[in-house]
Amino acid sequence: MDEGSRLRTERRIVLWRSVCGCQTGALVALAALVWRTRVVLHQPLTFSAVLTGLGWIFGAALVGKLGGLAVARTLLVLDLIRLSQRLDSGPETPLQP
Repeated sequence: MDEGSRLRTERRIVLWRSVCGCQTGALVALAALVWRTRVVLHQPLTFSAVLTGLGWIFGAALVGKLGGLAVARTLLVLDLIRLSQRLDSGPETPLQP
């Protein structure tokens, strides 16, 4: 494996390992906030409605974070499998970016 291929592969692996899912969770939470705000505007504003909305938003953020982590870990595993196959195939096989 040449130096450029090694560095690209290393960068991809470091990227997928460093993903924490926070951005995905924040985007899903924002979408849930917009959705719950539209729902609450058509109902009387009560303490129970606010707590329910906060629960929905928190749950959506958690699902988004876990989804982001799952996608990142899946891509990491796929990259590692591809790297292992390249290393097992020998130096004659060209490395795909």
